[in-house]
Amino acid sequence: MNPVEMSFWGRIEINKATSFLLYTKGDMVKTILHSIKYKGNKPLAIEMGRIFGLHLKENNIFNSIDVIIPVPLHPKKLNKRGYNQSELIAEGISSILDISVVREGLYKNTNTSTQTRKNRYERWINSENMYTVCNASTFENKNILLVDDVLTTGATLEACCIAFKNLKVESLNIATLAYAPS
Repeated sequence: MNPVEMSFWGRIEINKATSFLLYTKGDMVKTILHSIKYKGNKPLAIEMGRIFGLHLKENNIFNSIDVIIPVPLHPKKLNKRGYNQSELIAEGISSILDISVVREGLYKNTNTSTQTRKNRYERWINSENMYTVCNASTFENKNILLVDDVLTTGATLEACCIAFKNLKVESLNIATLAYAPS
């Protein structure tokens, strides 16, 4: 049983889901994620994406993907942080799998507060109607890989998948650098 895929059972239809690292409090994964997300360590994000990409390639996990879409930040948060960590991770994965990254495949409609300290229900409420697919026809009959930095409750990725719900995509797949079991 894949606990990452299981976290989406009964919520959204996905083809495959995986995470590279297991996130537990006080471990090295937390240090890596905080360095990427809050300390501006962009090269580390890209390198971790490359290492993740090598793992995906060696294990043939996503060998039918057509396009990679990073989970977007709201423009205000992107402007404040200066970069999207999920996009950098996606770039690293892309460089190994040789699959294009569509940086503007999704748009984040609302500027929500950080979900770090929210419970599952609060995250779900916070993520309703949060994303819009841009240029929807571009994704028709495509196998899409959504990339994010960390999976906790899955509310953000669920909201991203919901944005694709009425489109004719071949499949939705999820890859996160880390998984934090609740």
